Amino acid sequence: MNTAALATRHVWRLLIENCRPGAFVPPAFGVPSSTSRPACDALGIFAVPWADVELAGDRGLDRPTLRLFLPRVDGGVAFSRGAPYYAPAQGLRALDSLVDCCQKVTEFADDVPALAFALLENAHNLVAAATFTLWQQCCLPGPGPRAATTLDASLAAGAALAGALSSRWDGTPVPRGMDLDWGAVRHATRRLAATPLRQLRAFRELDSAWKVAAELGFVASMRATAALSLDALVFPLYGATAIGLAARALAENPAGPLAGVRVHLVQLGFHDLGHIPFLSADGSVRVETLAPPSYLSTMSRDLAGARVLVIDDNVGYGTTLRACRSVVEQFGGECVTRSVETAWDLYDRVAGHDITTAVDIPGLRPNLHHSVHRRLIELIVGDDPRRYLVDPAHATRQTLPDQMAASLAVAGQHGRWSRPQRATMRAELDFSRQTHREPAVPGRGA
Repeated sequence: MNTAALATRHVWRLLIENCRPGAFVPPAFGVPSSTSRPACDALGIFAVPWADVELAGDRGLDRPTLRLFLPRVDGGVAFSRGAPYYAPAQGLRALDSLVDCCQKVTEFADDVPALAFALLENAHNLVAAATFTLWQQCCLPGPGPRAATTLDASLAAGAALAGALSSRWDGTPVPRGMDLDWGAVRHATRRLAATPLRQLRAFRELDSAWKVAAELGFVASMRATAALSLDALVFPLYGATAIGLAARALAENPAGPLAGVRVHLVQLGFHDLGHIPFLSADGSVRVETLAPPSYLSTMSRDLAGARVLVIDDNVGYGTTLRACRSVVEQFGGECVTRSVETAWDLYDRVAGHDITTAVDIPGLRPNLHHSVHRRLIELIVGDDPRRYLVDPAHATRQTLPDQMAASLAVAGQHGRWSRPQRATMRAELDFSRQTHREPAVPGRGA
């Protein structure tokens, strides 16, 4: 592989080195890692050997589809995501061909593990984007039975693909395709192709497979040690769509770490979804805005009397998590709130800032600021790999556990956290030191 002429920042130099044979290891839920080298960048993108793309084409996978979803970069590598990942309207037009590639590559996935994983991740992302749009449409009056049936199929396909992206709890990779009902996936994708989808989201939040694995691995470890009693999980959309589908896949596995936990999604947020009137005049949440009627009915039964953990992708001021707590309590459940990422810098930037009443288990990860996130995505959508590789966001040499330790120090200085809450934060830091495969989060000014 010729990387001599390829200008890169620190993180991408390491990722390109990961293209050597046998170096790619998919994310494992709760399994100690033998290396702290990053497996992906801040967005979750990783390097795929271009030789593997060529090999896949030689073995019958559609070459235009491979090149569309895995764009080539100088130096003999491809990005694991291209423009269609972040422009889902474009990607959905090629979804059937993509699923065909996903299914065919299962026959030789051990020869091209990074490519097989990247194709599955792209398919999962498009199904997740369509699922959210269908969820929104089915929350409106009169969507019709066809839309509701397509949503059911899309949710099932999204969970199935999320399960295929996961590892077994002991870290042994699931053989690609062995545990996946491709007939059901194709049924769902063909229904999606025939369904008008309005306002597809082009901006993703928590969709790094390694970040999802780390979060659900930590939650499962807390449940296994009885540090967290848990009957149900609730994920606010849109930011937690991908992790919600992954949790559903784990919960449906009777041998999995979340077996028996009921998983629910709710459309709730006050930033990107601020146009939806979630609140009544008295400040209570209008539950009919959260989910289609059939899902709302099931959720109300499942949450009554249950110990419920709400996991949001990030927390700034805590508005969404406070609303989620209100919803759980309206349904008669006992709520614990959790953020995967936390804007710890607000404690220094905003006088009197305090989220202790909003989030019970704050994630120690700093949040990836939207400005950095959007800039990186624009470079991918704009097909500008050279500028992407040298972006300052990839220059950090700090480690994620170091950042999380700094967050713990901020929590100790500013927040009114209880002793059990601090113990949980320390447990998360210890867990990250054993399992993390992600780079540090780029700073707001990166």
